[in-house]
Amino acid sequence: MSSNTDPTNTEKGEQALNPVYLLAWLLCAIFYFYQYAIRATPGIMQGILTETWGHNPLGIMVPIYYVAYAGMALIAGFLLDRYGAHKTIPAGIALVTLGSLFFARGYEWLAVTGFTLQAVGSIFAFLGASYIAARYLPQRMLAIFVGFTECLGMAGAAFGSKLVSIFLDPAGSFHFQWQKIWIGFAIIGAILTISTFVVMPQGKKRKNNNVKSLI
Repeated sequence: MSSNTDPTNTEKGEQALNPVYLLAWLLCAIFYFYQYAIRATPGIMQGILTETWGHNPLGIMVPIYYVAYAGMALIAGFLLDRYGAHKTIPAGIALVTLGSLFFARGYEWLAVTGFTLQAVGSIFAFLGASYIAARYLPQRMLAIFVGFTECLGMAGAAFGSKLVSIFLDPAGSFHFQWQKIWIGFAIIGAILTISTFVVMPQGKKRKNNNVKSLI
């Protein structure tokens, strides 16, 4: 389903809304929702993780996450421009998925490693959605797509964390073990990785548009 169609074949930069490109953007936006839900989850699990490991791990995990995220932001744009969306965005989702599997093992050092991998992969969510919107979708709608992507990210932080709280609540109907939450995230991530790899378009860089201006 990957497309090699050149999106610059219309006059004056106007483009039709191609369903394949729209789906590619939507998958990136869902990735942004997904990674924000994951990012908020250790905070929801703080009490459980403290009881499991004997101390509060967030003092280590959170700073490492944001250092890795910020560092990857410096090179993610270059990777997108150099290798394209088809190679980089699914790889980013795969890293977040792998990080969830690491976290599910239940060992603190693996959890820290997994959370760091998630930081590295997560940078491709908003950047990737913006890249697809700027390159493949109608330019007159660019701000709409970027704004909707940001909206989904905040929804992931709000509603994703709420769902995790419901699933972990010992007095609730589910009361899942915390490791199963991460297995669930990994399953979702695997599906999203495959779907994005299949749908994500391939093509040469558009000369009159540069996604780096959105960073």
